[in-house]
Amino acid sequence: NALHSCTNSIWHQPKCSIILVNRFLQKENGIIEKIKTKLNCNPYVNVPNFTGKMISVITHLGPNTSSGHYIATIKVGKDWCNDYSITLTNQEIFLSDEAYLLFYIK
Repeated sequence: NALHSCTNSIWHQPKCSIILVNRFLQKENGIIEKIKTKLNCNPYVNVPNFTGKMISVITHLGPNTSSGHYIATIKVGKDWCNDYSITLTNQEIFLSDEAYLLFYIK
């Protein structure tokens, strides 16, 4: 397990905020490895100069940058749907080890 830190600087509240989760690490030997740290993403965010709710998550399924599939999951009303199987998704997406991009609106 690795300890990660985050620094943010938001000067004014945007309508939409996108958070990129670094999922890939290039090792000294040049090999790119996927980082599989599980996230505990809150569906609501409250940081200085931005308060919002999650509306979408992009996940990457696959072992590395050379293979895999990106899946878009969006909030539709009270439900979450994805483009992989066009079905309802439960909120376990917030605990994903595959989350790559998080979208929040104010």
